Amino acid sequence: MGMQLFKEKREYPRMDINCLVRTKEELGKAKQLIGINYSLRGMALYSYSPLPFGEFVELNFRLDEYKKQELHMTAEVVQNYKKGNMYIAGVKFVGELPLDS
Repeated sequence: MGMQLFKEKREYPRMDINCLVRTKEELGKAKQLIGINYSLRGMALYSYSPLPFGEFVELNFRLDEYKKQELHMTAEVVQNYKKGNMYIAGVKFVGELPLDS
C-alpha cells in the first residue's frame, strides 16, 4: 500500500503541460508563450517579457498536441515574476468574453 507524500490543497489541481500559447493583449499586441501548468481556473506561462498585470488577454492553445480542438479563453493577468531571464505569468480564466466588450 503506497503512502501519499503530499495532499493537493488547491480546489482545482494543476496539471503540468508544455504547450504553445498564442496571446493577444487588450491593445492588440500578440505574443507566443509557453504554457507550463493548467487548471480549470487558470494557467502559468513562460514569457520573455511580463504580461500587463491586471489586464485581460485572449489565449489560444491545445492542451495536447494530438487533440485537434483549440481552446479559446479570456484571462486576467494576476501574477508576474521574473525567474532567471524569463518571466512567469499567472492568469485566471474569466470565460470566453470578447476583449472589446
